[in-house]
Formats: sequence, C-alpha cells, structure tokens
Amino acid sequence: MNKRIGVVVLAILTLLSVTACGGSAKYSKGTLTDTGFESEWMGIRFNAPEGYVVATQEELDSFISAGQDYVEAAYEENGKKVIDYTELTTVYELMTYLPDDNGAGDPNLSLAAEKTTLSTDKYMEAVQSQMETLFSGVPITWTDAESAKVGSLDCDKYTATMDYGVAKMNQSYYIAKKDNRVIYFIVSYTPGHEEDVDTLMGAFEPY
Repeated sequence: MNKRIGVVVLAILTLLSVTACGGSAKYSKGTLTDTGFESEWMGIRFNAPEGYVVATQEELDSFISAGQDYVEAAYEENGKKVIDYTELTTVYELMTYLPDDNGAGDPNLSLAAEKTTLSTDKYMEAVQSQMETLFSGVPITWTDAESAKVGSLDCDKYTATMDYGVAKMNQSYYIAKKDNRVIYFIVSYTPGHEEDVDTLMGAFEPY
C-alpha cells in the first residue's frame, strides 16, 4: 500500500471526529485477527480477501500517529485541539490493504466508530467541509448518496473523486448509525478498481 495514502486516510479519520459528541451507550471494540476482524456490537465479520494484509494494532497506531501529524500541519495551532478531541470520541477498528508490490491503486480500507449526535447525512456534510480544508486546492467531486449493505449494516455510500491533475483518487465512504455512534468505512482506490472495491466490501458478513 502507498504509505502516503494510508497516512492521508488516517488524517481523514481524525478530521471526521470533529463533530458533536453524543451521550453514553453500550459499545464494545471489535477484535482483530491475522486474517480478519469481527465486532459483535457492529454485527459484522470480515475475512480478508486473498493477498490482503490486516494491520496489527501496533501498525494501526503508527498510521494514526502519522495521520495526526498531517492534521497538525493542516490546522496549525488548532491541530492539537482536533487530535485531543479525536482521542476522546473515536475508536479506530481496522485497516486492510494489499502490499506495495501487488499493484498501484488497489483499494485499501479503514474502519472506525465515532461517538456523535449527528445523523449520517449531517455527518457527511461535516466530512465534505473538512475535506476541503485537508485537500485545499484539490478539486473534489461527490456522488449523491446511495444505499449499500455492509455485512448486516445498512449504510449510505458516498464517493469523492480527487483530481490531482496527473492522477485521480477515489474515496468511498460507507456510513451507518448505531446507538450514539457513527460507523464509517473509507475505501481509497484509483479509478478502474471498482470491481476490486466490490470484492473487498463483499468480504464483510453478518456476525
């Protein structure tokens, strides 16, 4: 996986946490394995497709730290406040990717759960605003929301296309609300890998 893309994705996950904090509700973090992930609270299981690597908790923590550095640079004096808030509200659950030598532009996926009072549509409005800050100067176009099933979760799916001039990158957001948390999957990939995205998302099953 392109490590810069991984860092950017974790920076996005950090920014997604700048939303209204909700009240308490029973929540339990999922479990990582060498080949997958499961969460009884979310009601999903994930078995990584052939060739995919599931990041260990140590690797995930390393990506999160690098993403936080990215946010601090983007938000300057307010960056530390954003990060402190994120640590109180957000749990990073999963990152899975293909190793670098498996091909450029292959999908990689990150999953997190954030405590918030926002509905999924209001949450995505906040996401789009924050993306403009993080990717200042990069044209971004968004698709309209469509329904998508991820395991047992009913999600709203939005796709952003970022045009860097010499290349484009897509990021698909699958968003669901459960109790007082938003669950969000972010899949980053280059155009032409849509079938690979379907394969990756199809690896999620009901718990």
